[in-house]
Amino acid sequence: MVYHSAKVYSTALFSRNGFLPKLSTNQINPLRQPTLYQLNFHELDDSYLEKLIQTNIYPGQNELPQDHIRAIEARALINSLSEEQKTKFIKVVKAFDLDKENLDKIKGMIIAGGEIRVIASSGIIMVINVLTQLLGIKLKQFHGTSAGSIHAASQAVHSLNSCTFKNSADTNFIDYVPDRKKLEREWILPFLIEGYQLHTGKKTSEITREHLDELGTEVHLYVAELPRRIFPFNYLNPDVYPLPNDIKSMPIAYAASASSNMPGLFFNPLDKTFGNCSHIDNDGKKHYVFDPGLHPNHSLPVEFSLAHDIQRFKKGLTNAIPFYFIVGNKRVKDSKIPEKEKREFYKNTTLTERAIINLSKFIDKFCGDPRQKVEEIGAQRAYVEATCITKDPSTGEIAMLNTGNLNISKAKREVLICANIPTKDFKDLEFQSTIDQLYENLVDEEYIRSNGKKGLSPYQKYFNDIVCANDIKMGRLETYPSYPWISL
Repeated sequence: MVYHSAKVYSTALFSRNGFLPKLSTNQINPLRQPTLYQLNFHELDDSYLEKLIQTNIYPGQNELPQDHIRAIEARALINSLSEEQKTKFIKVVKAFDLDKENLDKIKGMIIAGGEIRVIASSGIIMVINVLTQLLGIKLKQFHGTSAGSIHAASQAVHSLNSCTFKNSADTNFIDYVPDRKKLEREWILPFLIEGYQLHTGKKTSEITREHLDELGTEVHLYVAELPRRIFPFNYLNPDVYPLPNDIKSMPIAYAASASSNMPGLFFNPLDKTFGNCSHIDNDGKKHYVFDPGLHPNHSLPVEFSLAHDIQRFKKGLTNAIPFYFIVGNKRVKDSKIPEKEKREFYKNTTLTERAIINLSKFIDKFCGDPRQKVEEIGAQRAYVEATCITKDPSTGEIAMLNTGNLNISKAKREVLICANIPTKDFKDLEFQSTIDQLYENLVDEEYIRSNGKKGLSPYQKYFNDIVCANDIKMGRLETYPSYPWISL
């Protein structure tokens, strides 16, 4: 099976006859198809970042083609930034790079659900990928709930940034309602195969845990289980668990679609492909599963990943707290939507769609803010939140991702992905972009100025907050010898 994106990359990478102009009128196309722009093949003006690309991403001509693509993608993202944002991004990279002894503690991503809102999270994921690749870090663990599980699975197969961009911006999600099988086989599976094939050069018709073992990655996709006698009505008190790690042959696309199984809200509860989503474990027991995102503690699965690791550290069972980038998204409040856009939006929706949207708003209020759990465990410095509403700089129109609004146009999805990076198209943003948040949360200017001799590195700031939030006693120097920055 050959996918269109693979064809695009193979021809664009090795044949320059079809190149577009050196510059684009906006930054969407260079991020979407970075190998078609000459500028992304040229060395960056910033010698520090270019040296990291040539050292950690694409050391030379003998490297694999996908490493060449990643180098091009890194330049594309850096070239897309304004000078102000580029300066902040360089400081974020330097802050991590100066603390090389703690780079191995950076493990992966925890990605929140949120249905259509996770499109905005794509911009965050693209920045994190370039940041970690520049540092020579290979992320290995990915946790996701609901629609966030699709992102987690794609990152576990090392999907390229441009694939993430295109799959988020181009997919007409309304086409996959209400058939879970269609979602699984016609969108999620090709997305995962594309990532795997471009990374390994190997063809496959399925992606399982065995493929992830080959790649050295893990993915934890969360679902809720219900007894069939009450299915599908008891939504609000799920027993959440990772989709079974003991079944290595379980297709990852199936697991991701099971985590996105929302019968009764977006999918017909009587449709068996969604309403009766089930699997049989090694003991022969049948499990009926659905999306756990409605539960306030489970829409962002820190409880089953980082929080668990923190408790193990607190008990002395491990000597390090792993660093995860935690990717969330912010619900759009009615007060933030201009009246003109509200009227236009409701004019173009059916009564059924309005009913779903109103129900979604009620559920969103019930779920609360997942950021609270992040703050409870002290991991807020690793939390980056996507905005889901902004103004298109080229048209002045509002681009908005609201739960239930599956019909949002491709152009508006592109706007929200780029705004969350942010590309140089966006000036005077009314929210903090990914780079703004990473800079504010993790960069100590004194640490940069002193070349790491004074102040705190990103990991040290993160670690200190977690120690304080969890009342961890650091007096046992023999147990924790590698944390000299802690005041005992």
